[in-house]
Amino acid sequence: MSVDDIVKLIEAIVKLLNVKVAREARIAADIVAEVVTPGVVRRTSKSNILWVDDRPSNNIYERQALEALGISFTLAKSTEEALEKISKQSFDAIISDMGRPPDSRAGYTCYIP
Repeated sequence: MSVDDIVKLIEAIVKLLNVKVAREARIAADIVAEVVTPGVVRRTSKSNILWVDDRPSNNIYERQALEALGISFTLAKSTEEALEKISKQSFDAIISDMGRPPDSRAGYTCYIP
Protein backbone atom coordinates (compact mmCIF):
# COMPACT_ATOMS: atom_id res chain seq x y z
CA MET A 1 0.00 0.00 0.00
CA SER A 2 1.46 3.34 -1.06
CA VAL A 3 1.49 6.55 0.94
CA ASP A 4 -1.16 7.96 -1.41
CA ASP A 5 -3.37 4.94 -0.73
CA ILE A 6 -2.97 5.44 3.01
CA VAL A 7 -3.81 9.14 2.71
CA LYS A 8 -6.93 8.30 0.66
CA LEU A 9 -7.96 5.70 3.23
CA ILE A 10 -7.53 8.18 6.09
CA GLU A 11 -9.50 10.83 4.17
CA ALA A 12 -12.31 8.32 3.59
CA ILE A 13 -12.39 7.40 7.28
CA VAL A 14 -12.53 11.09 8.26
CA LYS A 15 -15.44 11.65 5.87
CA LEU A 16 -17.29 8.68 7.35
CA LEU A 17 -16.71 9.95 10.89
CA ASN A 18 -17.95 13.42 9.91
CA VAL A 19 -21.12 11.91 8.44
CA LYS A 20 -21.67 9.91 11.63
CA VAL A 21 -21.14 12.98 13.83
CA ALA A 22 -23.47 15.05 11.65
CA ARG A 23 -26.13 12.33 11.82
CA GLU A 24 -25.85 12.09 15.61
CA ALA A 25 -26.01 15.88 15.91
CA ARG A 26 -29.16 15.93 13.80
CA ILE A 27 -30.76 13.25 16.00
CA ALA A 28 -29.87 15.28 19.11
CA ALA A 29 -31.28 18.45 17.54
CA ASP A 30 -34.54 16.66 16.71
CA ILE A 31 -34.88 15.45 20.31
CA VAL A 32 -34.24 18.94 21.67
CA ALA A 33 -36.74 20.45 19.22
CA GLU A 34 -39.43 18.06 20.50
CA VAL A 35 -38.79 18.95 24.14
CA VAL A 36 -37.86 22.64 24.02
CA THR A 37 -41.08 24.19 22.82
CA PRO A 38 -41.89 27.92 22.98
CA GLY A 39 -43.98 27.21 26.08
CA VAL A 40 -41.04 25.58 27.82
CA VAL A 41 -38.83 28.54 26.95
CA ARG A 42 -41.42 30.98 28.36
CA ARG A 43 -41.75 28.99 31.60
CA THR A 44 -38.03 28.53 32.16
CA SER A 45 -36.80 31.97 31.17
CA LYS A 46 -35.87 34.09 34.16
CA SER A 47 -35.38 30.95 36.29
CA ASN A 48 -32.47 30.96 38.69
CA ILE A 49 -30.73 27.68 39.43
CA LEU A 50 -28.09 26.96 42.05
CA TRP A 51 -25.46 24.67 40.49
CA VAL A 52 -23.20 23.00 43.06
CA ASP A 53 -19.99 21.57 41.63
CA ASP A 54 -16.41 21.64 42.85
CA ARG A 55 -15.28 21.80 39.22
CA PRO A 56 -17.78 24.07 37.42
CA SER A 57 -15.72 24.05 34.23
CA ASN A 58 -16.78 20.39 33.77
CA ASN A 59 -20.32 21.41 32.85
CA ILE A 60 -19.88 24.75 31.13
CA TYR A 61 -21.60 23.55 27.94
CA GLU A 62 -24.67 22.35 29.80
CA ARG A 63 -24.98 25.70 31.57
CA GLN A 64 -24.46 27.62 28.33
CA ALA A 65 -27.21 25.62 26.63
CA LEU A 66 -29.60 26.37 29.48
CA GLU A 67 -28.53 30.02 29.61
CA ALA A 68 -29.55 30.26 25.95
CA LEU A 69 -33.08 29.50 27.18
CA GLY A 70 -32.94 32.41 29.61
CA ILE A 71 -32.01 30.43 32.72
CA SER A 72 -29.46 32.02 35.02
CA PHE A 73 -27.10 30.21 37.35
CA THR A 74 -25.49 30.83 40.68
CA LEU A 75 -22.47 28.61 41.23
CA ALA A 76 -21.29 27.08 44.49
CA LYS A 77 -18.16 24.93 44.79
CA SER A 78 -19.06 23.18 48.06
CA THR A 79 -22.02 22.09 50.13
CA GLU A 80 -21.15 24.75 52.72
CA GLU A 81 -21.12 27.47 50.07
CA ALA A 82 -24.41 26.19 48.66
CA LEU A 83 -26.05 26.21 52.10
CA GLU A 84 -24.84 29.77 52.65
CA LYS A 85 -26.31 30.88 49.30
CA ILE A 86 -29.61 29.08 50.01
CA SER A 87 -29.90 30.91 53.33
CA LYS A 88 -29.66 34.27 51.54
CA GLN A 89 -31.57 33.62 48.31
CA SER A 90 -34.28 31.38 46.92
CA PHE A 91 -33.74 29.27 43.80
CA ASP A 92 -36.10 27.67 41.31
CA ALA A 93 -33.99 24.50 41.29
CA ILE A 94 -30.72 23.13 42.65
CA ILE A 95 -28.37 20.87 40.71
CA SER A 96 -25.51 19.13 42.49
CA ASP A 97 -22.73 16.94 41.11
CA MET A 98 -21.87 13.34 42.10
CA GLY A 99 -19.18 14.01 44.62
CA ARG A 100 -17.20 16.81 46.09
CA PRO A 101 -14.47 15.24 48.18
CA PRO A 102 -14.36 15.03 51.14
CA ASP A 103 -18.07 15.85 51.45
CA SER A 104 -20.12 12.74 52.23
CA ARG A 105 -23.33 14.77 51.75
CA ALA A 106 -22.60 15.34 48.05
CA GLY A 107 -24.49 13.50 45.36
CA TYR A 108 -25.86 14.12 41.88
CA THR A 109 -29.22 15.61 42.55
CA CYS A 110 -31.72 17.91 41.02
CA TYR A 111 -34.04 19.51 43.55
CA ILE A 112 -37.01 21.61 42.48
CA PRO A 113 -38.81 23.21 45.44
